[in-house]
Amino acid sequence: MEITGRLQYTMLVCVVSIKEITVYYVSLSGLHQGDYSILC
Repeated sequence: MEITGRLQYTMLVCVVSIKEITVYYVSLSGLHQGDYSILC
């Protein structure tokens, strides 16, 4: 039970990190918000 919870937490952190990196990359490349919505 504890291992499963830890795995879900790790996956959640990974997803959040990917989204933050994506937002950072998009802001660097100067893409429009519409282009970013495709990546979500």
